Amino acid sequence: MPSSAAHRERVARALGGQPVCVTGGAGFIGRRLTQALLDVGAQVTVIDDLSTGDGDALTALLEQAGEQLRFVYASILDPQALAEAVTGARVVFHLAAEVSVPASIETPERCFAVNAMGSVRVAEAARNAGANRWVVAASCSAYGLGAPPNVESDA
Repeated sequence: MPSSAAHRERVARALGGQPVCVTGGAGFIGRRLTQALLDVGAQVTVIDDLSTGDGDALTALLEQAGEQLRFVYASILDPQALAEAVTGARVVFHLAAEVSVPASIETPERCFAVNAMGSVRVAEAARNAGANRWVVAASCSAYGLGAPPNVESDA
């Protein structure tokens, strides 16, 4: 396994100066990915509707990064805003999602729209924009609770 410095150097060579897009860039994972991409010199566009996540932390990133970071305040369900956000992106990192279990019970249609249809729209927008890569990452919310492991006493 390469050292973290070697890995960082490889990522910097691949993405340094390259335009990338992060959906859900104000979220827990998205903010950290955005910071890491900025650190290796990528030109980052974040699209986020700020319905969850930390807008203040994203604002701090915007102030720190200057021209290297662009923010599109919109939902991934907005086709025009999404097309604008991914235009020119070499890689699209898709992290936008409704991850709240209570929200999935209270507003299942909205959660389905964002999580399922939103993912399809991001993939299509990335393809239409000519992105080379589409990377999807998620927290454990994407998987839900698994079954407990089998133990001998269950036999």
